[in-house]
Amino acid sequence: MRTIRIRSLAAGMLAAALAWPAAASAEFLTGVEVAAGYRNDSLNWDISTDPSGLSAPNVLSELSWKNLNILEMQARVHAENDYGFYAKAELSYGWIVHGRNQDSDYDGNNRTQEFSRSNNSSNGSYVWDGSFGLGYALHPNEDWSIIPLVGAAMDTQKVVMKDGYQTIGDGVRVPLPGPFAGLNSSYKADWWGPWGGLDVQYTAGRLQLGASGEYHWDVAYSGTGDWNLRPKTLSDKAWHGRGYVAGGSIGWALDENWTLRAAGRWRDFTVDRGTENQWLAGAPIGDLSFNHAHWSSTSGSLGLEYRF
Repeated sequence: MRTIRIRSLAAGMLAAALAWPAAASAEFLTGVEVAAGYRNDSLNWDISTDPSGLSAPNVLSELSWKNLNILEMQARVHAENDYGFYAKAELSYGWIVHGRNQDSDYDGNNRTQEFSRSNNSSNGSYVWDGSFGLGYALHPNEDWSIIPLVGAAMDTQKVVMKDGYQTIGDGVRVPLPGPFAGLNSSYKADWWGPWGGLDVQYTAGRLQLGASGEYHWDVAYSGTGDWNLRPKTLSDKAWHGRGYVAGGSIGWALDENWTLRAAGRWRDFTVDRGTENQWLAGAPIGDLSFNHAHWSSTSGSLGLEYRF
């Protein structure tokens, strides 16, 4: 139900963002930008033994994906009417071309007595992001724009585990160290929720400088895993997460319509305490405590904007 409410709110805000400029004023400035760039992500999460999270071990299993090298395409649009009302939206899609995964299991509290570890590749799959916001542009003078905003966003990472290599194993519960064949598992993480932020823009002749910051609150998390070496699936749910986004850009106006822009962005999201439901061959095998998930991302891009 909460997911439906958030997505309904998101759909309503997006419709408003696209509809109000023409309705509010016949004179408005719109910018459309297409950009391409490089991005590096990491994602990790862990679970404990039972739904309470109090039984030993307090970390039963931990999975992490690091150095996910991503080629990304972005599309942005923003509009401001002559009353100062402002809207922006962004969509991006990225291809994961290289990355590493680690899967560890423990018998003791606080990540001790590690009895299984595999180190695997994470080449392939994708990420995508969508965000939009509404705000009001303040112009202290002709050079500056200060824009408070509220909005909603959704971010997805679909990651895989391939080319399996057992690093720690006893040969009883798990294989002895060495490569093992057939690994082709996947995990999909979704983060969504509202945000509030501020955009600041400065123009000096052809030079354009921009900075932005966002705080995401009440972030909901949903994870879905498909482990292929045994017919096991899992579903993770957590709520009340938080996220931070910061960005900067530098642009150069080629003429009155076209602007070349380089931009960078940093994102960091965390969610704590939820539930994990597991199924084996389609039959439920129990609920565990989902302890924590963390996603971080750093990206850079080069884009071309057209204003009309």
